[in-house]
Amino acid sequence: MTDPETDDRTVHPSVLSAAVDSRRLFAVQTQPLKTRASDALRKLEMAVRNHERELIDVLWKDLRKPELEAFVSEISVLYQEIQKLRKCARRFFRPVRHRTPMSFFWSGSRVRHEPYGAVLVIAPWNYPVQLSLVPVAGAIAAGNSVVLKPSELTPHVAALLETIAREAFPDGLLRVVTGDHREAEALLRQKFDYIFYTGNTKVGRIVMEAAARHLTPLTLELGGKSPAIVTRNADLDIAAQRIAWGKCFNAGQTCVAPDYVLVERTVHDTFLRKYQKALARMYGANPEQSSDYSRIVNDRHFNRISGLIDRTEGTVWNDVRNPGTRFVAPMVVIDVGWNDALMSEEIFGPVLPILKYDDVPEVFEVLCRRPKPLALYVFSKQRRESEGILQRVPSGGGCINDVVIHVASSELPFGGVGDSGFGRYRGVHSLRTFTYERAIVNHRIRPELRFRYAPYKGKLKIVRRLVGQ
Repeated sequence: MTDPETDDRTVHPSVLSAAVDSRRLFAVQTQPLKTRASDALRKLEMAVRNHERELIDVLWKDLRKPELEAFVSEISVLYQEIQKLRKCARRFFRPVRHRTPMSFFWSGSRVRHEPYGAVLVIAPWNYPVQLSLVPVAGAIAAGNSVVLKPSELTPHVAALLETIAREAFPDGLLRVVTGDHREAEALLRQKFDYIFYTGNTKVGRIVMEAAARHLTPLTLELGGKSPAIVTRNADLDIAAQRIAWGKCFNAGQTCVAPDYVLVERTVHDTFLRKYQKALARMYGANPEQSSDYSRIVNDRHFNRISGLIDRTEGTVWNDVRNPGTRFVAPMVVIDVGWNDALMSEEIFGPVLPILKYDDVPEVFEVLCRRPKPLALYVFSKQRRESEGILQRVPSGGGCINDVVIHVASSELPFGGVGDSGFGRYRGVHSLRTFTYERAIVNHRIRPELRFRYAPYKGKLKIVRRLVGQ
């Protein structure tokens, strides 16, 4: 068997070079972490600002993403994250002093945050700028060097990210490796000090298995079927409008989009009408003509969503699809069962199944049998009711009386639980993710207490009294 760290016969040269150079670059860095982080983040921000217009253009080419959605969800989020990281880094790397036990008399104890080294970031296609550069910014701010593998499904974005990396970091602090799954697999065969993967659960298991071969720590940001719960005590106008926005933003290709809605039976019909009106207000009578509505990323995903719709046993409203332009209209599916095709996997499209329930305990019973979702959304004007649902139904994150917006905050940790992933990032939480705690005890040379050395005869009773045991 060959050593994956040295066998380059099946590895694209750029992949092996990126992995090796990243480790070498990290090893020779001598600047203090705080100075290095601030300088690197400034360079990254300047490079992105220089190419901001181009980023918006390539997001349109790859996803037909509207300019406002592109700026708000991809670029503005990155700027905010960089600014937050620069503020956090000023204090984060200061050693934290800790109390020293009496048994370590004349010693000082502290904890330092140290970067892991060479980090591999594997990014998805649905938010190809944000979900590439936000974790990259966190890893660099923590003092690491980074290899980024963007998705091949957004090739124009990937090419521009490579240009930005070369412009910001000619020394190779950030290396971008383009290509398809073969390049990703080759990268996973290399030894990195940390892996950060965003994508689906199936591939997440493959990444975790690859990391285990080198005992590499990792973060998995996965997906899942995130539910929205609408109770009879909800403001139905607000619930319908906000769920419609969150479901159709980026044509539903959002990992924290409400995947389906559970509506209390007594308000089901009213909610449905209001949801349909909310869609009409945003995209008009013909969403295909709207410049504010995205497209499905490629034919494979279009066909996957179409297959789920065609196999559904529910009643579909507004079933309009155009394979030529990969357009899928905002749809509603009612009378859906838990065994329906649409409930078998994350939809990742603008199709909203609506299920009825009779009382909140029924919701607890159903959701607690399903995999833990990445997000949970509760709509109710009664605080006790919404808090009770959050307490009983686990999720990675979520909102009360809104959707998606918790992801936009650099103050909050973002991540999943169970099948939706593990690990947290954003702001100071990124610094914690991409560093490890290093405990240091500084013991004075003098005086030297020989009591701790052998021979031990007669010392046990004294030790017990000293430690109170």
